[in-house]
Amino acid sequence: MERMTAGADWSGANAQITQKFTKQTAEQVRKMAEQAESVRVVLSGAHSAFQGHKTDLQNEVEDAAKKDVLVLSDGKIVPIGPSGQNPDAKPPTQGTIDGVKARIDKILEDAGHDNGIARRGLEKLAKDPYSFADISYKSLEDADSEQGAKDAEEAAGLMRRKDKLTGPQLAQLEELLERQHNNPAFAEKLATEMGPEGVLQFWRSVADPGQGDTPTGARSDALGRVQDQLSLTLATASHVDTPAMEEWKKNFIEAGSKQFGHPDIMAKGWGFQYASALMGKGKFDTDFLDQYGDALLKFEKEKTKGAFDPAGLWANPAGGSPVINHSGKDPMTDPMTGFLKATSHNPEFASELFDDKETAKYLLNDREYYPEDSPHNPDRSELKGRASVNALGDALFAGGSGVDPDEKGADYVTHDSGHKRVLDNALSVLGEQKDEMAPELRDDMAKLLVNHGNGINETMSIQDPGPGDERYVDHGDLAQVTKQISRDPQAHGILQDGIAQHIARDMNDIGDTSDKAQNAALTKAGTTLGFMEEARYQALETDKDDPAWTARMAYHGFGSVVGEIPVVGDVAQRGVDSLTEQWRMHKEEEINEAHSEDMESSGQTRTAKSYELFDYWNDITGRYDDNLSKEEKLEKYDDRSDHLSGVDEGQKAFRRSAGEKP
Repeated sequence: MERMTAGADWSGANAQITQKFTKQTAEQVRKMAEQAESVRVVLSGAHSAFQGHKTDLQNEVEDAAKKDVLVLSDGKIVPIGPSGQNPDAKPPTQGTIDGVKARIDKILEDAGHDNGIARRGLEKLAKDPYSFADISYKSLEDADSEQGAKDAEEAAGLMRRKDKLTGPQLAQLEELLERQHNNPAFAEKLATEMGPEGVLQFWRSVADPGQGDTPTGARSDALGRVQDQLSLTLATASHVDTPAMEEWKKNFIEAGSKQFGHPDIMAKGWGFQYASALMGKGKFDTDFLDQYGDALLKFEKEKTKGAFDPAGLWANPAGGSPVINHSGKDPMTDPMTGFLKATSHNPEFASELFDDKETAKYLLNDREYYPEDSPHNPDRSELKGRASVNALGDALFAGGSGVDPDEKGADYVTHDSGHKRVLDNALSVLGEQKDEMAPELRDDMAKLLVNHGNGINETMSIQDPGPGDERYVDHGDLAQVTKQISRDPQAHGILQDGIAQHIARDMNDIGDTSDKAQNAALTKAGTTLGFMEEARYQALETDKDDPAWTARMAYHGFGSVVGEIPVVGDVAQRGVDSLTEQWRMHKEEEINEAHSEDMESSGQTRTAKSYELFDYWNDITGRYDDNLSKEEKLEKYDDRSDHLSGVDEGQKAFRRSAGEKP
């Protein structure tokens, strides 16, 4: 129509009006075609996306069934336990169930997001009932980017109000961030619109405007949610590699060494503190974390060369101590807390970080961590954990296991040489510390040893270790760290339960039916048991005169924790739980009597556990008649308690590696 109009010979009084009308009609027809095509691509893209989500959901339901979790048609998630058809079935752990739920929720969330993109795109195309829209989409992703950029502009406008944000406006900002935090277009646009210092100044101002207006109650809770969503958004933005975002990331890191205040008040905080407070959620880009961590460590080392220690730098009363964190109870004045938490959410970077011996030594040994709620009058009680060291433990576990510790129901990640070096570096540094090892790291190291359980079992079962003897890890370092783990009943229970599972699986896999091979398997298991029992005994001896010792021995249960640690192999093999449950029972009895200075019960516990080990071994090998009593079976095996020889050798090996008389 446009071509015909342009080529026509227009004349007469009505020519100009008719020609103009015809051109407008032609333009509307062109827009109609564009809009029809936009509607088609939006609906087609949504259809393809929904098909993908449906496939993902079906696959997750099938995978859940393999883990003994049943997903019903109404959305309910039901664990599959023992039944008449499968009496040996092992109910799934709560972590496995939670993991299935989290993955299904994520699939449905993504589907809802795509549905929202399509809805908003179609609404925009059909906004004017009398003319065709001035916009077109080439794909559903195109609509997503357009909507993300528009929402980012709205979010940036709200953020520029800083502490002047009203309650409804703060809720509006939270909704925008929650809806779009996974959208790269939104994340990039918001970051670049605000600028690096604009983001940090926003958080500085809303987190603590001062002058009696420090947020509390509902306002603080709302800010905590915004803080989490903004962290997720910045994590998404960190993966965008456009020139604009590369410049933004560079300037964001450089802003860490600047101080940020608020009009009319003196309280100021460092950019690194506000940046780290906005890094507690989401998976940040590896290169960004590497550059950020280098800058943070360099800045801290330079500033603490003189009279300042980290507490003096980051929690200096002269700075006015402004509130930094609203997500959780920890003050987070130490920027290492947020950085290490971000590190734990990126296991690949965590492995790189702790793979470097010098960095591992600085973080695990040289760096001084402080309790953030009382930085200048620290409570040195082991019952009062430091948030920064807890984050350090999370990051260390991620680096050595390849698993985000906050991921529910995570699968085991096959270890590479980097994971092994992280474990070696940690054992080397922490082993040298002996009784000075940070108590907050005990449970994390227990989980990491269980994650490497096959190799740890191999090392613990060495009967005659020499200097530097290493079957999987250094025997001496392992002995020292195991003792420190055993100073906390929760951590010791995690380690005992986890290694017991590896021992049980070892026995289940006995392929050689000869007496010699079966006896060797029992001796190996006994040696590992002896190693752990000696560690427990020495831990009790070390702490029995400590006033805080009895309180620390309070039992909180640990069995559920062990089931959440990703390990190699099938955790549901026949009978594995029978041994761990028996040992756990003795552990509970032992803790209930832990305040007694009489260590005779320690030997009794060791003997009871070795009996249970022998009984389990006999169930596997079928060596002796089940109708016989445990004592009669032992008499047939030996009449001099030779079944304990492995346990004895394990204890002696531990003492030799610990530098004590065997």
